[in-house]
Amino acid sequence: MLKQADVDAKSNNHWVNVLTNWKDYGIDLQTNYKKVVEGLTAESLQKFMQQINASGDQMECIMMTEPKDK
Repeated sequence: MLKQADVDAKSNNHWVNVLTNWKDYGIDLQTNYKKVVEGLTAESLQKFMQQINASGDQMECIMMTEPKDK
């Protein structure tokens, strides 16, 4: 995620997404991003998922691999 952040920061699409989230929701996806990623642990992710599941809402998570070169 850290390596991809540097690649994404060179993309206009990335900055459009950052600015749109800031304007529409007041969420800053850019500042301290790397610190947040570096601070992620298995335990913090587990706690986050437990909080989401405790809400009783239904969710679906699909994890896909990168397509292989043909």
